[in-house]
Amino acid sequence: MLVHAHPDDESLATGGLIAKCAAEGAHVVLVTCTNGELGEVAEVPELGTVEEITARLGDVRRGELREALSHLGDIDLRMLGYRDSGMAGTDANADPRSFVNQDMDGPVREVVSIIREVRPQVLVTYNENGFYGHPDHIRAHDVALEAIRRAADETFAPELGPRHEVAKTYYTAVARSFFATAREWAAELGINPDDAFREEEIESLATDDALVTTWIDASTYVDRKVRALAAHRTQRGTTAMFLDIPEDYLVPALGTEHYVLVSPTPAHGLHERDVFEGAGA
Repeated sequence: MLVHAHPDDESLATGGLIAKCAAEGAHVVLVTCTNGELGEVAEVPELGTVEEITARLGDVRRGELREALSHLGDIDLRMLGYRDSGMAGTDANADPRSFVNQDMDGPVREVVSIIREVRPQVLVTYNENGFYGHPDHIRAHDVALEAIRRAADETFAPELGPRHEVAKTYYTAVARSFFATAREWAAELGINPDDAFREEEIESLATDDALVTTWIDASTYVDRKVRALAAHRTQRGTTAMFLDIPEDYLVPALGTEHYVLVSPTPAHGLHERDVFEGAGA
């Protein structure tokens, strides 16, 4: 089970893991918290003008999400339907309709209900900073962790189903070594490395390799991940850097995904290749 903030986050951060698990027969559940009404709006003429798309962007992005998942596998999608809160520091953060301004109890109960229904062994979400500080990512993190805690508490909302304890919880991550390699690739391609990833960006986004516990080989599923990213057509401003990767670099760039096991506390130096390792039956 994955808890993400917006349509396209699932493909950007975890598309390889989703495709791999689905192909290997796992029941993969994606919880998407918002409709992404305040995301990018690229020109997609068949959908109308940019203004027309913007006016119904939430509906458009829900459709894009369903198309993306069709490329990743047989995915059980659960959309909570909250309103996008916008990037950090924007006026949208104060909109009373925004996800971040809703009482936590509502989305937590929804996610508890899903956890108790599908009974996942593994749950994946973002770290405390939502990976890059987006308010909805941070709220998704908070909701996911509180839902995990409450779902295991038999005294909490028994009407939502019997308690369930998630065996393993992960945060998405990008290893620091990957960013260094990406800068080298950019230079090989005649691109200014700072136009790919600036040093200050790496400092805020990277996870030290020693803290990455889980390295998922999704090289077999890179084509599915690329098709899923391309399905988010209105988000071309975000996905272009991935979709424009030359073919020779696709597998090295997109074929490995990094995760950090946060519960149970990992053994020092853990280097997993499978999120289900040790998760039980």
